[in-house]
Amino acid sequence: MKLPCFLSGVDVHTNRSPLDGEIKYQRYTCGQFVPAYEKSASFENERHAVGIDNGRIRFLVIQVAGLLARRMVSWVTVGHQLQQGETYGMIKFGSSTELIVPRNVEICVKKGQTVVGGVTVVGRIKA
Repeated sequence: MKLPCFLSGVDVHTNRSPLDGEIKYQRYTCGQFVPAYEKSASFENERHAVGIDNGRIRFLVIQVAGLLARRMVSWVTVGHQLQQGETYGMIKFGSSTELIVPRNVEICVKKGQTVVGGVTVVGRIKA
């Protein structure tokens, strides 16, 4: 399941880990700079994917550049242990972040909802 989250120029573009886990995958892809709110941005734009595994669940977080946001930074590499809520990167200016989770995750946020990094519960693992 894919959860896109558009970030406007007034939002905080810091990326935090949704759960505790180890970075098992990392990939940077060059690309275009179409507006991040366009559906095609996920496939056409410059992006950075981080795959995290905590032994119970694996998930992927993708930073997607936008029309103005042309710089992504990440302070972690494969093998790094992340704690839930820990900052691991940021996107400069308007952009998008996508969280890809398994089907056994119940989504707790609604389209258009404003979330607070490190506070808002985005999803819960179903028992």
